[in-house]
Amino acid sequence: MIATQVIEAGVDLDMDISYKNISKLDSEEQFIGRINRSCKRKGITYFFKIDDAKTIYKNDIRVDSEFTVEEENMREILINKNFGDYYNKILDVTKKNNKATFKDFLENIADLNYERIAKHMKLIDENKNIVQVYLARTIKDVNGNVINGKEIWQQYINLLKMRYSMDYAEWKVNMSIITSKMNYFIYQVNKANLELKEYNDKMGNIIYIEDGDKYFKKDKFNREMLQGVGGIDFI
Repeated sequence: MIATQVIEAGVDLDMDISYKNISKLDSEEQFIGRINRSCKRKGITYFFKIDDAKTIYKNDIRVDSEFTVEEENMREILINKNFGDYYNKILDVTKKNNKATFKDFLENIADLNYERIAKHMKLIDENKNIVQVYLARTIKDVNGNVINGKEIWQQYINLLKMRYSMDYAEWKVNMSIITSKMNYFIYQVNKANLELKEYNDKMGNIIYIEDGDKYFKKDKFNREMLQGVGGIDFI
């Protein structure tokens, strides 16, 4: 099997031999967890470096060579599972590089300033070349529960309108619940390839199409109806 880093977590596989491009030590540990899971034989993992992990994990000091398995002391940490030592080193450098912002961050935590904490903890910047298309339809989840895409979208709109009329923490929890359900209907599309003349609603970077069924044939998504092949990915 050849895969991206998606295989590092949440995949129940058991293999004997693996090869991995060097990245974060956390990721290496997760990846190793896919090897010899059944403990029936001996497993082995080989690390190599073809691509620089910085192209994916931008501004993340964990992919600096001094914190990867390129360094012998990091290999020892990985082998002996001394991750406390690893994270102490990461925190020391992080504090040194962000003295002023780190102090503000601790003050925001003490003041329970959730909005500023959320902004500080943001991990992924939005790709301005990507637009999300919400195809509303009625489906069943893996447990057989019926989910109405139109109703979920309306709940999302209503919750957005309540942003400043309820406690931020409560609003954030409710929004998390709704967005998790929305993921059943959302597709990411490259703006350059999008071929869409009409839509029913738009909220932020999400385009809402009420008759989502027309983009499916025999319950299989027909990507050509939105754009050319290869430009759309299911979340």
